[in-house]
Amino acid sequence: MDQLRKIGQICRQHYEKLILSAALLIFAGAVYYLYQDSIAQREAIRKIAEGFDQLPVKGIKSIDTTSFAAALKQGEHPPGVNFSHPHFLFNPLVW
Repeated sequence: MDQLRKIGQICRQHYEKLILSAALLIFAGAVYYLYQDSIAQREAIRKIAEGFDQLPVKGIKSIDTTSFAAALKQGEHPPGVNFSHPHFLFNPLVW
């Protein structure tokens, strides 16, 4: 009984050290758990890429570029601009 009183007295004098030790043990357990989980995740990520070379691939359908070709042809040979009589921007007439 005397032994328990001595242990109780030591625990009362150093309770903050006991709390700190318990917190450090909990944090160590969390670090170990996260390390083991990261190893499992690393293996899962490695397994994702397996089998992609055997998947069937659809072909790409060709793009319809006829409207773009027509616009390009019209841009290469634009129609002439007529600045004659009905257009008064460059003529010396009063507006």
